[in-house]
Amino acid sequence: KASATTGSVPTRACMAEPVGVMVTTVSAVSMKMVAWPGIVLDSTAVLSSETLHQLALHIAFGKPRFLTRDDVSAEDVEKERAALLEITKSEGKPEGAWDKIVEGRVNSWFAESVLMEQGMFGDSKDKIADHVGSGSIKRFALAMVGG
Repeated sequence: KASATTGSVPTRACMAEPVGVMVTTVSAVSMKMVAWPGIVLDSTAVLSSETLHQLALHIAFGKPRFLTRDDVSAEDVEKERAALLEITKSEGKPEGAWDKIVEGRVNSWFAESVLMEQGMFGDSKDKIADHVGSGSIKRFALAMVGG
């Protein structure tokens, strides 16, 4: 196994085991970072190693593109809205209902694309934000090999 260090997050060239959990204290805020094969998660929440592990697995499973809605550019939203409007039109939906249908579909797209709005492992009732509690996830990275 090859080892390397990226910033202060240890990484290991393997795909079968977690690299570990690093706990540091910065300005009286507990920070935890976990590196999992291809995943780095940085959180200000005080989370157990098991919860961090579950969040890392979820990121690999859910493949979110954004952390929060605020991270989604207006251009991305408008592009998605236009595509969803075309789909709605092609389905023969009544013109008077297009706006509400498209808005609902845009919200579903956010729920699929935004980590904090995703349901843990696809469960729509158990949101990622609920697992973080009063803390926050500052950033995450997911590296994918292959296509």
